[in-house]
Amino acid sequence: MHLVSKIITNKPLDEVWEFFQDPHSLAKWDRSVETVMPTTSGAVRLGYTFDTIAPTRHGSNKAGLRMHYEITEFTPSKEVKIALKDSPLFKEAYWQMNFKTVTEGTLVACHVVFTPRPLHFYLVPLLWINKRAILRDLSYLKEALEKS
Repeated sequence: MHLVSKIITNKPLDEVWEFFQDPHSLAKWDRSVETVMPTTSGAVRLGYTFDTIAPTRHGSNKAGLRMHYEITEFTPSKEVKIALKDSPLFKEAYWQMNFKTVTEGTLVACHVVFTPRPLHFYLVPLLWINKRAILRDLSYLKEALEKS
């Protein structure tokens, strides 16, 4: 399954790229992320790893779901590809963000690819139904960028 969403922000490319260089920025716009925990020290780069912790469900005392990620492609001011690692649900899952200067500011394109493991193919229709969530997250991204 491959989903693509795009936004245009009025921020210049260098400011958008700087926003993405802070791993904690993810929690400012992705509703499925409450906390980002870097697991690699130093600057964001190829091979950089981090974990995310999802918000705790309302009425639950369990910690949110923890996911492990690695940056597998990294071209400054152009693109970053972030792969989900060690997922029991997905054979492959990644997010690729592409950045391009346009007249209005910066175009941000988000490609999301999910390949469920055979026992979890029931997720495909659920993900397809929820594809609007990516559009919503990108609207939150635009808002976060324009506030920064």
